[in-house]
Amino acid sequence: FRWTSNFATSYDFYLGKASNPPKVSSPNISQYTPPNNLEPGQLYYWRVVGKNALGDSPSSVTNYFVTPEAHPSGPAIQIRDALVTPNTQFFVTVKGLNLTGVMGIELTLEYNESELELVNIGGNYDDTFQPMGPMSGSLMIGVVRPGSVTVTMSLIQDPVDIPNNEILRVAFRSKNGIYPAKITIENTSSIIAKVGNSLITIDFDKSDQGHFLIGS
Repeated sequence: FRWTSNFATSYDFYLGKASNPPKVSSPNISQYTPPNNLEPGQLYYWRVVGKNALGDSPSSVTNYFVTPEAHPSGPAIQIRDALVTPNTQFFVTVKGLNLTGVMGIELTLEYNESELELVNIGGNYDDTFQPMGPMSGSLMIGVVRPGSVTVTMSLIQDPVDIPNNEILRVAFRSKNGIYPAKITIENTSSIIAKVGNSLITIDFDKSDQGHFLIGS
């Protein structure tokens, strides 16, 4: 982290995953390097307060950023992070990783309606949801509720493997303002896979959050 100041001789540096991050260092130079790697796929906030013999300056604005996703070792669903301008339509991209023999996927995505809104494309949300990649030939149903949407994709022929592929795009619109928004995968989301002649529900990592940094 680097910044500039005209009169400061030391600083208080604040960094963390809360919107009001804690102080983590008091460097004498206008830069800070964390002693350990930051967690992957996380939203972080940071700010700086300059100091000299006359006292503390007002705090800088609180900045935020998202660290790159880690590639999981097991089956997972991830939501791709993105930079978005205010009041703009964009597609949220969902991808699958390390999935084999998939026959069906049901995902419930939750979001804050004060930050994002689902876009009704084609009437009855016909084109709001777009199955992608290995799931592009699936039958799809979307159920829209306040603050969430459930998308079910079912294959009627052979199962597919999803090593690292886009599987779904969903149209959203950002609201006015500058802020970080997020979309989460609800715990009831499920994946059906074919193992031998049986269909089973498989465990997968659904802890990822999609972060959308909305600004001018």
